Amino acid sequence: MPDDAKYLLREIGFSVIRFREVYRRWCRKRGVHYHEMLIFYTIRDMGACTQKDVCECYALPKQTVNNIVGSLKTRGLLTLKTGGDDHKRRYLCLTEAGKAYAEKMMAPLLEQELAAVAGMGPENLHETIRLLNAYTAKLGTAMFPGEEWENEDK
Repeated sequence: MPDDAKYLLREIGFSVIRFREVYRRWCRKRGVHYHEMLIFYTIRDMGACTQKDVCECYALPKQTVNNIVGSLKTRGLLTLKTGGDDHKRRYLCLTEAGKAYAEKMMAPLLEQELAAVAGMGPENLHETIRLLNAYTAKLGTAMFPGEEWENEDK
């Protein structure tokens, strides 16, 4: 394998890890568990969502999400409610205390993320997303030949 390809593989892996580390450090500095923040992030972005949605968004194990949800329920920040036509699906719903907690945590995070978007420019972020999705699709196709990769056309 050419040295340039090894370098590129290493750097893309490190870039993804460093990206996630920014959020981990942000959480640690505020005394918030990283996976807990991801649950609030998903609720903020998706509105109604299930534990399965959180698992799929962040490639987290079911047990990890279940444990965090249990902790949030115990702390009175979250409840599970059935809804819609499928009474087996249980949606994560913030309590009033959970809404206040989420607002206190997520509002500053969104403000800082928007500052980063302004600094980079939306067009650069669109291109970054497009290229990362394209690379992920090619990687998925190479690693799992014959399987359809869901983000291939994004």
